[in-house]
Amino acid sequence: MPVTTYRYTRNAERYAKSLARSRFRTRRLPGWLPGTQRKIAILTEGDSWFDYPLKSLSSGIGFVLRFFTGLQGFDATSKTNVIDCLVSDSSLNSTTLRIERSGDHADELSAKTSDKTHGVMEERLPSPTLYAVLKNKDIGQNLDCILLSAGGNDLINHMRRHVMQDYCGSAEQSIDVHELRSMAQRVVQHYLNALLYRDEFAPQAHVICHSYAYPIHLYSGTSFCFDINDIGLILGRLFKLIGHTWTRRAFATIGVDINEQGQIFTKDDANLHESFDKKGWPSNPQAVDGKRIGVHAERAYAIRLMLDVLMEEMSELPELYRQRTGQDLDRFHYIDLRNEVQKPEYWADFIHLNDKGCTQVVKRFLSVIEKLDFA
Repeated sequence: MPVTTYRYTRNAERYAKSLARSRFRTRRLPGWLPGTQRKIAILTEGDSWFDYPLKSLSSGIGFVLRFFTGLQGFDATSKTNVIDCLVSDSSLNSTTLRIERSGDHADELSAKTSDKTHGVMEERLPSPTLYAVLKNKDIGQNLDCILLSAGGNDLINHMRRHVMQDYCGSAEQSIDVHELRSMAQRVVQHYLNALLYRDEFAPQAHVICHSYAYPIHLYSGTSFCFDINDIGLILGRLFKLIGHTWTRRAFATIGVDINEQGQIFTKDDANLHESFDKKGWPSNPQAVDGKRIGVHAERAYAIRLMLDVLMEEMSELPELYRQRTGQDLDRFHYIDLRNEVQKPEYWADFIHLNDKGCTQVVKRFLSVIEKLDFA
């Protein structure tokens, strides 16, 4: 059901009906009547920057997780990602449909039907595609803003498999820049397709995208708002109460593996530092107690380069659009966040912001939205 406190829903059909009714009241009824004030209609599609830690799947069981295990941050009332913080901002009078999924790659922007890959649990519980949602006339014709977040997972996976080489004296000599740029160009093509879908179904809507902030502050971290080892006793009780099969299935949906003995493991396919270690790059600095406390300059160079190349290729998008359509690209806004939130206190783990970091980023989104003219 819609989360009225946060003014969003994940149900496209329900959103379409609600948006159509809202627009009818705004256009046909006197403005002084209750419920006739025009709200900004927003559609969000993206990756874990919009969905962390996996709100698209866990919000329905978030209360249960919090009550029985102490897991914080999975319920609909918590603010753990950029969109949570955006739609809860009191200055934004909006109604929002959210179709993002943690783990999604940029090809989700191009997909007309779900390919059931990349995103967490996409094979069993596929998320709606941007194309399918925009094709709904009640949504497409009434939409004001489309917020997109994509490319991070594509780049990191490609970095680990093809771009990062065995360390040979310097970061510059240990990176295949051609491979990196090739992947960034593929990401941009998916953004271009998303813009063409916008033109076809929602030409009045503004598209707002963002770069990623340089993630060079934490070597690692937990994907959760607690120390996962603290809940071992409770998990043991759950094993006895409902059996290990059901317990393991429930936690697998949020990226936690539990073996038959109740031991807990977290998965992070996006941790570049595992690949840096395997390929012999200089180790990250360590504190006296042996814990990693930062990111080595050579690794930081590679991470910055990854996002700089994406930014360079995204800057070519207006020209690519002109070549494709013969027209200038308008109602498109790309927010450069690379130098934002550049302190460890803003980060939850290697690639995800905490609520404090998200709040800072949202200020940039709001500064763009508040300047737009919605008919």
